[in-house]
Amino acid sequence: MKPKRELRDKPLSVSRIPCKCGRVYIGETSRPLGVRIIEHEYNIRQGYFDRSKLSANVFEEGYQID
Repeated sequence: MKPKRELRDKPLSVSRIPCKCGRVYIGETSRPLGVRIIEHEYNIRQGYFDRSKLSANVFEEGYQID
């Protein structure tokens, strides 16, 4: 489920991203949520598991982002 457009464009300090396994990734950022989501998706697609804890968990544990 993607966040509403107005929420994705606002700078947020905390994000909550659920995985299909039931675990939840909680991150902190000063950038807009939409930008951070794009970065996570890019890191996962490119195999940059060392750039974020979320992408590391996808590769190490086989998580699937919900």
